[in-house]
Amino acid sequence: MEATIEDVRRLRLRTFLRGCDDLRAPGDFTVPEAVATTAVRGLLRRGWGVVLVGATAFLVFVTGASLSIDRYDRLMAEGATAEAVVIDTRAGFRGPGSVDVRYTVDGAERTRTMNLHDESPHLVPGDRITVHFDPAAPDDVVAEDITNDNAWFTWLFAFAFIAWVFLLPTGLIAVGRWGLRTRSLRRGGWQRGHVEADQGRVHRISFPGADTPLLVRTTRPVEAGIPREFRTGSVLVGGAGRHRTLVFESGPVLVAAETTG
Repeated sequence: MEATIEDVRRLRLRTFLRGCDDLRAPGDFTVPEAVATTAVRGLLRRGWGVVLVGATAFLVFVTGASLSIDRYDRLMAEGATAEAVVIDTRAGFRGPGSVDVRYTVDGAERTRTMNLHDESPHLVPGDRITVHFDPAAPDDVVAEDITNDNAWFTWLFAFAFIAWVFLLPTGLIAVGRWGLRTRSLRRGGWQRGHVEADQGRVHRISFPGADTPLLVRTTRPVEAGIPREFRTGSVLVGGAGRHRTLVFESGPVLVAAETTG
């Protein structure tokens, strides 16, 4: 049966996000070279997409940090001040939490919850602190080492940090891996051979008319979780040298590899 791009395994993010595997029972497929090339280019495009999302998250993180610092510095330098007393404290889910403070502005008593961060001082009820606030918006307060960012801003800030830390390097690795293999495919094209799976990551591939088999090693972590029966039989080998691409046709499963001998 001739495989289409929809038949090639391990290309869809939704299976990873749902925590399931898209490997079915081995089948009798023939993968056209055009389909294999489209699959490699699709992985390269996906890598660029992950880079774009990671870079956007990084910009959100940097912008959010800058806005938070600017607001804190402005209120500390230009805001009005008042003496406040801590009336309650709350521990955070996995962080410093928040405190309730009471202070007076223009004869009116106000109570405000102030969100803490990792460098905020340890406060208990009865402690007195000086708050700095915007005269036009007296509820917008900060204190020494207490930036008091909004909860939604803090969550967005944390999400953006986690997203760029994980996605940007992952995307750059994918772009490097599949970009190099896309260029290698342009030079070397595809060859069809027969593969014998080793217990580890090394595979022995023989080609019609060739006396010496090709030894290739799948690159980490793409070989993880691919059963032996999917890695035996007909295989498409693309590219050359350290930038090989394998398509095990019994899957079909596409993986990155490199020549090892």
